[in-house]
Amino acid sequence: MQTLAEMVADAGTTLAEWVRTICGFPGDTTTLPDLTCTLALTAAVNRINTLDPLLGVGSFTTTAGTQSYTPDLGTSGYSLRQAWWPNNYDEGASDVWPTDPITGQPWNYSLMAAFGQPIDELGTWTSLDPGVVQVVMRNRQSVERMIGVGSATVSNGTTVYLTPCPHHTGHAVYFTYTQRRFATAGAVTEPYWQAMQWAIISQILSAYAVGAGSIKQVVDSQQGTSITLGGGDAAAKRAASAELQFLRCIAVPAVDWLWTGAA
Repeated sequence: MQTLAEMVADAGTTLAEWVRTICGFPGDTTTLPDLTCTLALTAAVNRINTLDPLLGVGSFTTTAGTQSYTPDLGTSGYSLRQAWWPNNYDEGASDVWPTDPITGQPWNYSLMAAFGQPIDELGTWTSLDPGVVQVVMRNRQSVERMIGVGSATVSNGTTVYLTPCPHHTGHAVYFTYTQRRFATAGAVTEPYWQAMQWAIISQILSAYAVGAGSIKQVVDSQQGTSITLGGGDAAAKRAASAELQFLRCIAVPAVDWLWTGAA
């Protein structure tokens, strides 16, 4: 997929001159110097990155006795979105469900009166009411599936809190997070060129409308220089129109939102 830098190079120009051209000032380095163009390019790609970021998927492992974690999102990561703590009890080391199938499970405490004493070293229990045990065993799997998964809460987009506090080390916790889509303005790919163009025009002409674009007349006389200011109406209208076009472009993602780790 072609990038903006490649498209501009194929046209035999520069990114700064491309900015001047789309804004209606081709070759006018006085009105739009290179620095202004560079700042506009940076601001535009930042708007795209924050309004339509990539969604990354990552994981970290638990540490016994540690409840809060701050995953490393790298230099391009913005904030955490959601986190999941599978805490699979089938592995025999669940932090929610202790290993003991009877006494270790709090939801069974109220059923203890229905069981007799263990009758062998394997922990086999006799039942004083077989009907009660049958109901318990029938519903056990669905109950554990429902409440046998730990809770992972994201706070302030940076920290994950696990409930209950992990009792084991090495259990995986998965999370999604937002991150920068494009590293530079030149790296913006073809589906986002329109959004990039309208973002730049909106920013440049908004500033121009209250700056040089608002000057209607400059008269030099013996008394000095007289500057007549207007409202910069034409530039302001174009800026407003460009902003609406940008918002329409960015409202629907141009490409898949999921980052797969591919370069």
